Order: sequence, then structure tokens, then C-alpha cells
Amino acid sequence: MKLDGPSNYREWAFSVKTILTGHGLASHLTNSPVDKSKDSLAVMAWTNDDERVMSDIVTSMEPSLIMSLEHHESAKDMWDYLQGQYIQIFRIVVLFCLH
Repeated sequence: MKLDGPSNYREWAFSVKTILTGHGLASHLTNSPVDKSKDSLAVMAWTNDDERVMSDIVTSMEPSLIMSLEHHESAKDMWDYLQGQYIQIFRIVVLFCLH
């Protein structure tokens, strides 16, 4: 499933989160990056996993949306940005449809 905008954000987010949970990587959507002063092996492992999650997010989006994530440096940053963008739009559409 590819994210194509607000119309399928909720389904896409559920799908991505479920897949990442199955791979033990869902914490990258909610946790901040590890402290860089920590053990270098732990930092390297976290960074590799985070880059994998960022890649999964980007490759599950329509090409026209990808560049909106260009300046985000972690999977959590990407996830928070997309959630802010599309949850807000979804709420506006629902309110508009109710009136």
C-alpha cells in the first residue's frame, strides 16, 4: 500500500506500523534518536535501523509526496510530520462532510 495523501493516510499508517512492529522496529516511529554520547555500537545499530525505517516510509509513498520528507533526519521526524499533515486534513474533511 502506498500513501497517496489524506484519503488513505489512516490505512497506510496502520499498515506501516504493523509491518514495523513485526520486524521489531516500530519504536523508531515514537522514540527519539539515541544519545550520541552512548556506546558507539548501540548508536550505530540504532542509526542503521532508523535508516531502514526511513527507507520503508519513503518507499511506501507515492513519488509526488516523497520530497516533503527531504529535510527530516529520523524516522520519528518523518512519522510525526506525516501524522501532523494528514490527521489534520482528515479531521477537516470529516467536519466538512458532517455539515
